[in-house]
Amino acid sequence: MPNLPVSMYRPHMRGIPRHDLPAGFVFRPYGDGDAETWVRIQAAANVPLLDVTMKTYVDDFAGHEHELPGRSWFVVSPSGREVGSITAWWRETPAGRQGLIHWVAVVPECQAKGIGKAMMTKAMDRLREEYGEAYLNTSSARIPAIKLYLDFGFLPDMRPGSADEGWAEVRRMLKHPGLGNA
Repeated sequence: MPNLPVSMYRPHMRGIPRHDLPAGFVFRPYGDGDAETWVRIQAAANVPLLDVTMKTYVDDFAGHEHELPGRSWFVVSPSGREVGSITAWWRETPAGRQGLIHWVAVVPECQAKGIGKAMMTKAMDRLREEYGEAYLNTSSARIPAIKLYLDFGFLPDMRPGSADEGWAEVRRMLKHPGLGNA
């Protein structure tokens, strides 16, 4: 499957689906010294699609690290290991800031357990405090993630340059009402 960039938007913040973490897992906020933990989770979850390094972290968060404790969370397993991460961020638009679901990741051995759903509930609740809509960027190769985002009310954004090809690939692999092909 091609790894093409695709974007999604949620035009409102009403009716956010409610999901809890699986038993024994807990959230903890981002704290001082957590950059390496963030990189470890992102790198593990993004193989082979993307090479996530400390440079990735710096490029996205440098100068805004003070915002992370109130906007970024880790999921901690019953054994005490961080296994997931999500950030309720923003992006600048001509109309002002827009909520952004940013860098969603669960390590491979903990995927498909409901952790991503609970992380989305938490991040969407945080975004709702400030924004009336939300946006995210992902890849056409991330079919389970796209299904999750569709289930959370996100829709394909057809404006970006490679959107047609990327969304055509997704529609071939996934049937969903949010794609208009279910």
